[in-house]
This record gives sequence, structure tokens and C-alpha cells, in this order.
Amino acid sequence: MIEKGTGMSRASRNISRRELIKASAGAAALSALPLSRPATSLAQATPSPAAQAGEIISSVKGVPPAYEKYPNPQKKTVSKTPGTGNKVTMLTLSYTPPVQPHDKNQYWQELEKRLGVKYDANLIPFASYGEKVAAILAGGDLPDLFYVLLTSSAATLYGAIDQGAFADLTDILGSDKIKDYPNLAAMPSYLWDNVKYNGKIYGVPKPVLVNNDPTFYRKDWADKLGFSELKTTDDVYNMLVAFRTKDPDGNGKEDTWGVGMYGGWGLFIFEQIFRVPWGWKLNDDGTLVNAVETDEFKQTLDFANRLYKGGAFHPDSASLTVQQANDLLTGGKTGIYTGGFAAFYGSSGLVEKTASINPKADLAPLLPPGANGQPSVTYQGPGYFGFTAIPAKTAQDKGKLEELLQILNYLMAPFGSEESTFLMYGIPGVDSKQTPDGGFELTDKGTSERGALVYPFLSEDYFFYPGEPGIATKAQKFNEQMAQVGITNPVQGLFSKTNGQKAAQLAQLLSDAETAIVTGRKPLDSWDDTVKQWKQRGGDQIRTEYEDGLKKSNG
Repeated sequence: MIEKGTGMSRASRNISRRELIKASAGAAALSALPLSRPATSLAQATPSPAAQAGEIISSVKGVPPAYEKYPNPQKKTVSKTPGTGNKVTMLTLSYTPPVQPHDKNQYWQELEKRLGVKYDANLIPFASYGEKVAAILAGGDLPDLFYVLLTSSAATLYGAIDQGAFADLTDILGSDKIKDYPNLAAMPSYLWDNVKYNGKIYGVPKPVLVNNDPTFYRKDWADKLGFSELKTTDDVYNMLVAFRTKDPDGNGKEDTWGVGMYGGWGLFIFEQIFRVPWGWKLNDDGTLVNAVETDEFKQTLDFANRLYKGGAFHPDSASLTVQQANDLLTGGKTGIYTGGFAAFYGSSGLVEKTASINPKADLAPLLPPGANGQPSVTYQGPGYFGFTAIPAKTAQDKGKLEELLQILNYLMAPFGSEESTFLMYGIPGVDSKQTPDGGFELTDKGTSERGALVYPFLSEDYFFYPGEPGIATKAQKFNEQMAQVGITNPVQGLFSKTNGQKAAQLAQLLSDAETAIVTGRKPLDSWDDTVKQWKQRGGDQIRTEYEDGLKKSNG
């Protein structure tokens, strides 16, 4: 059985990793995180004609705009109140503490006034999302707006879609009718293509970066130890080992390491160096090869084993939590790391935290050289993190459907608009204060009032770092460089039932074998037996389901 969905490689590991990135970053919108120092000396991007003041539009597909100043004035994009005074119920995900109660929450009350509805929000903590969603779907009483995060409860949610729980909005959002909702129409076309399930649109996507998960490293350490230029994989190897053996911080102690990643051995970085396929490789004849079956992946394991022998890995690498790995990096104990842009940039990001501990530290973005004289690759995502659906029963009332679509049009207002400024920063002087450069920042009151009330509608697909001229442009420029070597997962947008059932156990099989090889407990050739087991335990069936899905999607 094949269904449209996420199609992530080694599904449970990659999905959980991305969700941990979001959780550790507080799931904050990228623009809300100011950066107080440059991360790199990349050249400025060339500004393109912009839709609003201060907007720098990239010419590279999938790279979002950058803003050196907050747009001023903030343009209105919605001419009239979208709601008609009805009650609208909403289910959403929350990474933040509960919001202030409605009767004490000025942001919530103002949101209702602007939308023209009574906004009844059910904010579900991330840890409880799968369980709560399953219970709500089983009960059949669905809210008017339902935030669908497929990666957290794939089998349940895909089953609900198959059973007709959510309205098919393709005739509206996939046609010229979308022009009746200008903010939705202005969203990138690839978002609407990527969010489709079996060729149909079931909701409005929450935009995130397509080219995320940048790699950063201690450039000051590299420069000091003679690795200002990295031309080969041997250069990368020698640098990471030197971070352990050559005292890069100059304190006379062997207390630094090259690598200390959460969730394993940093293979995500090294796979890109060795050009391992992103999940699956699609052959010309329509057949698929999984990343773990490739010679490139075995080269990655061999490289990691060499690093282990050279002492590059922190001794706790096999079991580091997100917070522990972050602390090792910011505390000057490890020298390379990967995570979302939002995890690195901003006042609470890793770049700023590292600099606050050591002002001389230069945590800079890196596109490492690839193997065999080729460039490395980066892995591209679908550009969205969940979507907001409308139940099929609710959509049968055409008046209600129109009202909800107009509300979604308001809630998806573009960055810098009057509507988006309110959604992000609330009431000036109550929830936020204006910054010297014309932007805004949430107060503690604003943070506690807004919480996750509008989480699905806060885009994470632009660059803005108030008070730091040039940084947004530099971040955009690095994102362009990532995009130019980006590769996609060919089964992105497909969901295999077998993968949904067996992803966790197969991921554990692979993870255990990786650790054994990296640490030298087993030889590299033992990987062939692991792949054989992976195929027998479900890998081949997953392949078949994905191949069938590709045939269907290609007509």
C-alpha cells in the first residue's frame, strides 16, 4: 500500500531529529531571533526588485527573502474582517507553555476581534500530539481547523485522510479560485505541489526553509591550526582530529573534540560529504536504491571509523542529548555541528551563545568539500512543517468553508504585513515593544499571551535579524549556496504503510550496526549483513511500495 506523505530516509531517525531541532529551538519563527554578530564573511547578495520595502528576493528557487530592516510601513493585505461572528475551533501543536487564560489575555481577545470570531484553541503539547490526535479522530468531533503533523502520527493521520476525515480543497487551492485568497495565492507554488497527497490538497502548509540543516564549525580553530582552506575529505579528517590533539583553544589541555552530535555520530554531515542519496536514489528504470545500500554510505561509515580511531569524537557521542551537545559546542568543547538555521541564528541561537562565552569564537557556516573531487551535497526538505486542514463535515457548509478560508487567508499574511506583524508581535506597548530599527520584539507578557495560539501560521521561511546589518543577507547567501548543491528525496511526498509500521525497529537495527562499525567493534564488511537484514525485515517491501507510488504519481 502506498500513500502520499513524508518519505524521509531511515524514517524514524530523520523525523525525530528534525523534531528535536524544532523543540530545542523553541519552534520560534526564524525572523523572531535576532543575531548580534556575523557568522561568516560571505559576500552580500544582490538585491532584486522587491514586493515591499526592505525585501531582498533571491533568484535561487526555494531560497526565501531576506530583510535588513523591518518593512515600514506595514501594508494591510486583508480589506475586511474575515469572520462572521461565529465560533471557530482550532487544534494545534505547542512547543511552549500554556497561554494566559482568555479573560486575561489581551492578545487572544484582539485576535478574535481581528478575525471576527470566537477563537477556541486546543493547544496540544508536542509530547502528547499523537495520542491526543488519535483520540479526537476516533471520537469524530473534529475542530474547524486541524493542524496535521504527519511525521508525528503518520499511520493515524493518513488513515484519517483516506477515510475522508478532511476536505479535499484542490478545486479551490489548486485552481484559479485561490485568487480569492490573495495571501494563500502568494505562497510559493512548490509548497502547494509538495503538500499534495495522492494529487490532492488537504490543507494550508506551514512554510519552513527548504534548504535547512546547515553545518557550522569553529572557523577560528581551523584557521589557527592551518585549515583555513578545506579542499579534500582528508583535510576535513585532519582538521577534526586536530581539534582534539592540537589544543585549538590554547589552554594547554586535551579537552576539545572535533565532533559531539546528538543522536549518534554526525553521520548526517559526513553523508553529505560522500554524496549519499537523500533517503533513496531513483534509477532511470524507476527502481529505487536506499541510501544504506550504496557504496557512498559505506564510505561514510569508514570515514567515521577513522575519525573515531583518531580521537575526534567526544567520548559520550553515542548518547548525547540535544542540550548536552549544544552545551559542548557553545562551551568550546566541540568544533562542528549541524542543525536548523533557527537553532544557530538569533539572540538565543548557538552562534550568539558561543560568542557570549568566548567573544573570540567564530562559529561559521561550512559547505565542506565532497569526496573524489566533487562538491558535497545538501539535503532539501519539502518546505513545510505540517498543514492546517478543514474537516470534510465542516466543509459541507459552503458558507462555513468560505469563512474558514478567509480566516486562513488572514492568518497566512506575509512577513512584514500589518496582519503578520500583529500575529507575531501582538499589541504594541502590551505584547511587544518597538526596536530602534523599526521592528518589534515580544515582551514576557506577549510571549505568555501569544504562545502557540497561531503556531501553524507563523512562517519560518525568511531571514531577518534586527539590529545586525548585513546578517540576513549573509544568511540568505549561504542558503543559496546550499540550494545550489541540494538534492531531494525522490520519495518525498509518499508514505509507505510498511515504513510507517516498521520504521522505528529498522532504524534501531541500522543505528546499532552503525555504532558497532564506527567504534570498531565490528568490521566495515559487517554492514552488508545489516543491509541484508534490513531488506528481509521490511526494507524490500518498503521499496516496492514506494516504487508503486512513484508509478502512480507519474501517471
